[in-house]
Amino acid sequence: MLRNSSLAEKGVELNYVLQKNGITGVVNGMDVQEWNPLTDKYIAIKYDASSVMYAKVLLKETLQAEVGLPAGG
Repeated sequence: MLRNSSLAEKGVELNYVLQKNGITGVVNGMDVQEWNPLTDKYIAIKYDASSVMYAKVLLKETLQAEVGLPAGG
């Protein structure tokens, strides 16, 4: 969409702004090596697509306990 809006006929004045200032953004999403729940050192329970629903419950309970909230809420 941004590529299309950078065209003068579709972007109205946006084309001028992009040419003048350039553009910065996320290219192709996140780094899946860095943001991998199977290897993340900051979460207590590692998970993948097959175990995410089970892990979500346990991680929520862990967080609730850490911050003093009642479990299961």
